[in-house]
Amino acid sequence: MALLKIMEFSMCQDTWKKYEYEVDKDFSSKLRINIDITVAVRCQYVGADVLDLAETMVASADGLVYEPVIFDLSPQQKEWQRMLQLIQSRLQEEHSLQDVIFKSASTALPPREDDSSQSPDACRIRGHLYA
Repeated sequence: MALLKIMEFSMCQDTWKKYEYEVDKDFSSKLRINIDITVAVRCQYVGADVLDLAETMVASADGLVYEPVIFDLSPQQKEWQRMLQLIQSRLQEEHSLQDVIFKSASTALPPREDDSSQSPDACRIRGHLYA
């Protein structure tokens, strides 16, 4: 147990991440921005434009896909979300090795079961833009 505490303490003291920052001098290159957003509006009423500070259009939305979806989570997805929030709240109390392991684990939402009785009432916008 003492060895585990010593190892945990030494891990906190010695960071293994080294950051370096540099100014990007290439003004001609474009930045790819990946987007995956779900909004509670039907797709026919949604549009995506990218504007700069002068409110000038800087990118086209050709790389975006508008997919009609159901906004509310299914019962299975709500249970998954509740469990994920419970685990995250417990990890906020205890910062340890489990925290590192949990953050590296997959947290993808389970797929929705097919329910043909509901019609799509939201829009999932996904894809990329260049700005």
